[in-house]
Amino acid sequence: MSGALPRNRPRPRRPGPAHGLALLELLLAAALALGLAAAALQFVLAQIDEQQRLQADRRLRQDLLAVADLLARDLRRSGYWGHAGLAADRAARGEPVPANPYDGLSLAADGSAIGHAYSRDDSEDDQVAGTERFGLRLDTATGVLSWRVSGSALAPSARDAWQPLSDPTRLRVLRLALQVDEREQSLAALCALERCDAAAGGDCPPRRLSRQVRLLLEAADPRDATRTRRIELSSRVRNDEVRGVCPG
Repeated sequence: MSGALPRNRPRPRRPGPAHGLALLELLLAAALALGLAAAALQFVLAQIDEQQRLQADRRLRQDLLAVADLLARDLRRSGYWGHAGLAADRAARGEPVPANPYDGLSLAADGSAIGHAYSRDDSEDDQVAGTERFGLRLDTATGVLSWRVSGSALAPSARDAWQPLSDPTRLRVLRLALQVDEREQSLAALCALERCDAAAGGDCPPRRLSRQVRLLLEAADPRDATRTRRIELSSRVRNDEVRGVCPG
């Protein structure tokens, strides 16, 4: 028939479903991906900042603890005398007992410095050398805590030789407060006579003096002044001091 379509002529295609993503969908996916990436990055940065803060706090506390431990160890030696045993034997036999030349603690009025002494002799000479006088002090201008390595008297002085204990690039000491607690125990029971006469005065009867030094340290991070730490500890002086005499 003349009106029939040729067999080889392609038939028109019917519109089917659209393939691929529209531009709006691509933009929404990109925005969502960027948002997730930003949130993940913010979380990672927050974790890094927290780790850095914790490390800085830990470093500050460890440095402060190290300094405090050195101070406590040094104060604990105060009053050590190589002839303490001989003095005890003489006292037991009723013989005159020489005074311990290393006795005493010299505390500054504001509690920011202290002086003490102890023997370092291989063979005790009963003489307090300059290198056997020690102490602690704080330079508030620099925030450096110093240890005395040599001195001219029990009380510390700026003219003495001092060695820094704290590193100002890692630790700035804001405050040093020292307090000495003393406790006396009567030794009258060790004397031949029990009552003191008026001539003996306040040095009779003998007393044993035990001491405990309380230490407060406050420091800040030099890189961040808002980061501070505070430590309180006490150090029992091992060598008790004997004052006074038995009634004669």
